[in-house]
Parts: sequence; C-alpha cells; structure tokens
Amino acid sequence: MNIALSQYISIFSKRRTKTFLVFLVFLYFIFHLLQGERGYIKLQELELKQISIEKQYEQVHKERLILEQRVNLLNAQSLNKDMLDEQVRRVLGYTNEKDIIVLID
Repeated sequence: MNIALSQYISIFSKRRTKTFLVFLVFLYFIFHLLQGERGYIKLQELELKQISIEKQYEQVHKERLILEQRVNLLNAQSLNKDMLDEQVRRVLGYTNEKDIIVLID
C-alpha cells in the first residue's frame, strides 16, 4: 500500500509540475503580449504618435498651400500688383510718402 501511495504522489507531482510549467509559459506570453517591444501598450503609444504626426502634417500642408497661393500671385503670368507692392515694402523696406509708419519697440 505504501508503494501505491508513493506512485500516486509521484504521478500527481509530475502532473502538478507540468501544469505549473504550462502556467508559467502562459504568463510569459501574456506579459510580452502586453509589455513587450511589440505589445499592446507599445501599440497604443504608436497610435497616439501617429495621430500627433498626422495633425502636424495637416498643419504643414495648410501652410504649404497658403505659400503656394502667395507664390502663384507673384508668378510672371499672373502678377498681382498688390502682392508685389506688399513684398517690396516688406522685403526692401520701401515706403510711400503718404504712408504712416508706426515704430514699435
């Protein structure tokens, strides 16, 4: 009877060890699924970064469109005299006698 009990304990402890090892492997994969280099948390961080970069792209794209419109106004085929006058005054510092200049320090 003592031999049967020891065999039963031996089988039970082997089964328990296998179960424990499977549980550890399961925990390992769950941990890396969440915390790993390509885990869920990293995915969330990358999605937030993507949203931020897309907003930045939209802003830069709008600025580019505005600049393209201003360049088109200075184009030789469709020269806008008001735009040319504005640029000459701003870049070269020319003023008209009738202009009022306010200096701000």
